[in-house]
Amino acid sequence: YLEICVILCVYENKEKADVVRDKVRKMKSIQIVDTSERTFSITKDNRDKITGIQKIADYYGIKQNEIAVIGDSVNDLTMFNHYYNFSFCMSHAKNEIKRSAKSVVTSVSDCIKKILNED
Repeated sequence: YLEICVILCVYENKEKADVVRDKVRKMKSIQIVDTSERTFSITKDNRDKITGIQKIADYYGIKQNEIAVIGDSVNDLTMFNHYYNFSFCMSHAKNEIKRSAKSVVTSVSDCIKKILNED
């Protein structure tokens, strides 16, 4: 049995997002990660992308060196560091995020092409 839950919240402007952020931050056992001025993700404490990926990998018997990750935001940094050998960042991301991934790609299809060419 797998229980993975991440809620991505997207608001039309920063002000509306800030109102909800403030309310969510007061809740117990909740973690919030800002992904932009108008977006953020919400998870239970001690749950993140690495935890979710690892649970799926353990369940299906997937080895760490068989996992590739792709992202473009602050909430992807720990994932990039954990799966560094096969981590890809989108070219539109901020430089600090690009530096954490092994490769920078312009599209998901570019990522797939790089993975297929890896030894």
